[in-house]
Amino acid sequence: MSTLTLAEKVWNIALADTPSGFDGHATVHKGVTDASSLEFDTLIWDCIDWGYIYGVAFAIARMEDVFDANDKVAARALEAARAVWQRYVGTRAFGGDDDMAA
Repeated sequence: MSTLTLAEKVWNIALADTPSGFDGHATVHKGVTDASSLEFDTLIWDCIDWGYIYGVAFAIARMEDVFDANDKVAARALEAARAVWQRYVGTRAFGGDDDMAA
C-alpha cells in the first residue's frame, strides 16, 4: 500500500523531471524543446498544462477506486491537481506572470 498522497503521485508521474517551480512549458510537452518558438501565449500553455495535470490526477484517482462515483473521483482529482499546479508554477497567476498573492 502506497503512503504517497494523490498529489505526490501526480507530481511523480507527470512532472518529476521538471525543475522545481515554473520554468516555461517545454518540459511537460514531449518533443518541444523551445516553447517560446511556438505561437501560443501563456494562457494557452497554462490550459494545456492544466488539462494534462488534471487528466493524470483523474486517472490515478480513478485507478485508486474504480467503483467510486465520478463526482467523488473528480473532487479528489481537482484537489490534487490544484496542489500540483501550485508546486509547478509557484506564485505565478494562471495565464500570466503576476504574483497571485498580490
